[in-house]
Amino acid sequence: MANTYTLDDKGQKVVWSGAVTDVHTNQKEVIGSTRFHGMKVYRYYKFDNGSGDIAAAVGDIAVFKATTQDTVTNDVSDGDTNKVAAGMFVSVPADAQFCWLQVRGPATVNQAVNSGADGAGCQPHSTNGMLTIQTASDIIAPCATASDVSAKMVWLHCVM
Repeated sequence: MANTYTLDDKGQKVVWSGAVTDVHTNQKEVIGSTRFHGMKVYRYYKFDNGSGDIAAAVGDIAVFKATTQDTVTNDVSDGDTNKVAAGMFVSVPADAQFCWLQVRGPATVNQAVNSGADGAGCQPHSTNGMLTIQTASDIIAPCATASDVSAKMVWLHCVM
């Protein structure tokens, strides 16, 4: 008897409505749903351009909008006082669309890591979509560890 389902590149049964790079105008998954693909983990969120109308870009770090845990933005001015990284964009959603963010595993970020040093913990920077190295006075947990700063490579470990 032949299989009646599709397998992904890892031989796992595909049960999602599309690829992690898909963008949806209507919600297709439960907000916060988690997908595992090899060494990478993704979560599903709604995107908001924020008050600064800041577009998403592949490789940028998204933050949670202030007072929410189900909506993400690339506009750090709309994030909480202590920015909490939601993950990294793997697609380019428009305002009010739904998308997957990479939250764990190896990744290459879009922008240079501010004050970068290999092996250091990173957190969202005051520049939209960017990471910065944490200092001893920072109070939030790091969302990534710099792997090779010159190549913009990090290991993501965002809040789940």
